[in-house]
Amino acid sequence: MQSAASGPRPRIALLTAQTAIGLREIPQSAFLLLYLQDNGMTPSGIAQVVSWAQVAGMAVAVLGGVLTTRLGSKWVYVIGLVLSFASSFVFSLTDVWFITAAWVIGGAGAALYNVGSSGYLTRIGQAGGFGTLTALYILSATVGGAVGHPIASWIITDVSYAGYGMSMLVLSVITIVIAVVGMPNLVDDTTTVRIPSRSMRELLRTSRVWAILVMRGLATVNYGAMLLLVPLLLDTLTNDPGLVAAYGSTSLVLASLAQFGAGRAADRWGAQWPTAVSFAVMVGGSLFLALAHTTVVGLFVGGVISIAAAWALATLMFIWVADGVPQRDHATLFGLLIAVWSISMIIGSLTAGRLVEIAPASPFVVVGVINAVALLVGWRYYVGLKNSAAISPPQTP
Repeated sequence: MQSAASGPRPRIALLTAQTAIGLREIPQSAFLLLYLQDNGMTPSGIAQVVSWAQVAGMAVAVLGGVLTTRLGSKWVYVIGLVLSFASSFVFSLTDVWFITAAWVIGGAGAALYNVGSSGYLTRIGQAGGFGTLTALYILSATVGGAVGHPIASWIITDVSYAGYGMSMLVLSVITIVIAVVGMPNLVDDTTTVRIPSRSMRELLRTSRVWAILVMRGLATVNYGAMLLLVPLLLDTLTNDPGLVAAYGSTSLVLASLAQFGAGRAADRWGAQWPTAVSFAVMVGGSLFLALAHTTVVGLFVGGVISIAAAWALATLMFIWVADGVPQRDHATLFGLLIAVWSISMIIGSLTAGRLVEIAPASPFVVVGVINAVALLVGWRYYVGLKNSAAISPPQTP
């Protein structure tokens, strides 16, 4: 079954499915904020709705790591896609409890398909080109999101929010078909592993694992804050959904370039410097927004820069794992990373929602400072790997 993992079919199918997910999930997450604000919810109330989905994702992600070792990456991916259906029903609902329930189920599904696709990615990765494949993996979702923003704006403006939600349900069905038919089941995910993976408790005794979790967590706190604040502040200043859509598409186009550049740089020179540069840009973007958040140009530029750095780091995360953690532990670690992502998104969105109501510049200062810490952790992580001569290719068991 190794030939199935090394052929082009699983790569093409995974990248196509990820593009469809980006087309649906990224604009849907952005326009949920506007939909709820148009229905009279405050930023802190919106943050609570988003955070409940992150709580569900956090709980399910840990289960996803266990399921992957039993069912294989493909079927965990498919199960997650099915559950994520629910989030598209939100735009046909008005009751906050039903909206929250649908978004929570969708969040649980997103956690599962992220764990499944992450495991699938590291199974089909190849040494020497893993950074590029990882960049294409995240780039595919980013491209989908960039295309999806103007489409979403057009449907919402000319039809309705409910019409947009129904169109996303149709896209969900297409995505599931692509995954079921196009992605071969990598049987050796579950049947030919000779060395058992370590438990979560054992992984959490490892300093390398903690470094990866800290880097992922602090970067995500920043991302969660940006994802909530910048669209809402732009909408408050302009009341123009078209501008918010343009911001989303622009940020994702630049993020695409950043992802591909980070992946290629990591393949050529290793991930240490791309990681440091990405965190430095994230810190600079956050502090810039603290100074320029009262202007449309400042929000647009600062938000675009910060999102690009965040997506570059999302690409590099897979390389952090491949460089420092044996492949037998990847599924378990990805479950932990999704849980950390969920916790960090909750912290980022809730904290930002509260702080912006008190002092608008304060959330940007806070996330900028904490990501300076992440920069130092990332640098020490790679110095430690080099000192112990422990960097290994993704396929090493």
